[in-house]
This record gives sequence, C-alpha cells and structure tokens, in this order.
Amino acid sequence: MSKLVNAECDQCGKNICRYVSQIKNCEHLFCNKNCKAIWQSLNRRGENASHYGPNPKLQGKNNPNYGNRWSQEQKDRASIIVSRRYEDLSYRYNIGKSNRGKKLSDEIRTKMSEGHKGKPGFPHSKQTKKLIGKKSKAKFTSLFKKKQRKIMEERGLWMPIDEKKVYSLYFDLCNWKQNMVIYMTDEELELLNTIKFFSHKNTKGMVRDHKYSRLSGFKNKVYPSILRHPTNCQLITQAENISKAHRGNRYEDSDDISLRNLFWNIKIFNKEWFEQQRCLSDITKYKKGEKVNDQFIRDEFRKEALCSSQ
Repeated sequence: MSKLVNAECDQCGKNICRYVSQIKNCEHLFCNKNCKAIWQSLNRRGENASHYGPNPKLQGKNNPNYGNRWSQEQKDRASIIVSRRYEDLSYRYNIGKSNRGKKLSDEIRTKMSEGHKGKPGFPHSKQTKKLIGKKSKAKFTSLFKKKQRKIMEERGLWMPIDEKKVYSLYFDLCNWKQNMVIYMTDEELELLNTIKFFSHKNTKGMVRDHKYSRLSGFKNKVYPSILRHPTNCQLITQAENISKAHRGNRYEDSDDISLRNLFWNIKIFNKEWFEQQRCLSDITKYKKGEKVNDQFIRDEFRKEALCSSQ
C-alpha cells in the first residue's frame, strides 16, 4: 500500500495528509479545491483577481507533466505488480465469488461475454434498479458517513464543514428530503407529463423551486425545515427559474409567497409529511423570536451530514 506522508498546502500553508503516489511529480499541493482556485486566480491575474481559471504558467510546455511518457521499464514493472496480485489465492477467490456456484444459461453467458467485449448486455429492470438503490442507501449509515467525511477531508477532496460558507450550508439544508412529485397539483403533474424534468438533453424542462426563496430564508434567519416543506415547493420551467433568480438578485422580490402565508399553509397541510411536527415547532419558535444563527446552521449541517439517510 502507498505510504501516507505530511505536506503543506501551497495556498494557505495548512498541514495535509497525502499518499506518496499523490505527491510524486506534483509541483503544487492544495488542501481543497477552494485553495486551488484561489491560488490559480492569484497566479493568473494578480492579487486583485476575482476570476478562477487555469493558470497559463502551468499550461503546455510549462506543465511539469508535459511530454511525459511511461518508459518500457515502467510499463513492465506495472505489469509485474498487477500479475503478482493473482498469486494471492484469497484475491483470486474474491474476484470470482459473484457467480461462484451459480448455473448460468447459455443465453446469459453469451450476453456476459458480449458485455466484456464492449457490447450492451441486459439492462436492469425497474425492480432491479430499486433493489440496487435500496441496498446502496442502506450502506450509508452514520458510522459510514463519519468515516467517509474524515477520509475525504484528510485527502483534501472535501472542504471541512467549519471552513464552508454559512450560506452554502443553509442552501443545502433547505433541499427537499423526499420526492416532491407526490405533493404536486394536478396542473403541475399534467405540465410535467408534457414537458418532463429539466436535464442537459431537455433544457426547457421543469425544475423544483422554492416559493419562498432560500436567499430570503437566510436573510430572515428562517429554520431550514420550514423552507423544505412540500407547501414551499412548486414546479416551474428552467427559464422561469433563471429569470426569477436574476430578479431576486436585482430587486429582492423573487419570493412567490410571503413568509406569513407559508406558515399558514404549513399549519393547514393535511397530507403526510415526516417533518410536519418539527415544522410546526420551528414556526412557533420563530414567532417567539428564536431564529437560526451561524452556529445552529453548522451544527445542523454536521448532524445531517453524519446521520443515516431518511
């Protein structure tokens, strides 16, 4: 296994932990993507730069990896390392355990063989996809998430929660926790069936939108549970969503509902919602003057980031 060593971030000087393979032939190291972007910006347009982008000093022939090719000796050495793995009987056993003891039909074996050659095999059925998703979701326990975050932060791939901007955390906390389609009106569902959801292939599709915006919620220190309630969700086109965002940035009137009306809609909500009682409690606290602060947002994000999924 590759050895872990200590290094320093070239932007902030923070001590970081890296594998030897990650720092070999690396001219610059960073603790996270934000530091890398800042470093690139400063080295591109001077100290007052605001544009993050590639650094011309490291492009083309100036890149330390420019023109590098593996020698035949390096290729032979890598081949030997891979081949030696198969000398380990336990390794070989684990590789073949997925189909060991199973009797596969000639048709399935043919499809599997074609799949190894790059030809399409059997697509997953809807039932199989649901089973895969269910088992994948079950893997993300509190212990797994805690270990995952620690590893990703140590490797500099994830920014530590305490270093993230508070609004970014609040933005994520206000995301809906369940499928909102079941709470849509008949008109919205009819429109969705016609236009479909937005994607890179369907740029005129529909997107979920907060009636009372996250920006307004953050400014007024509203509890995130209130903003992610189904009554605060609506379906609009991607074009309308972009227009609404521009309007909010310019005139601060991007809300399609008042906070007072949102409170009322939540109180009279008569469908099942797993956070209904929490929302009602948070509304009561808000009216009493108990509003969220930066520490509450960080603690809430940390709690939800490390707890098991709903």
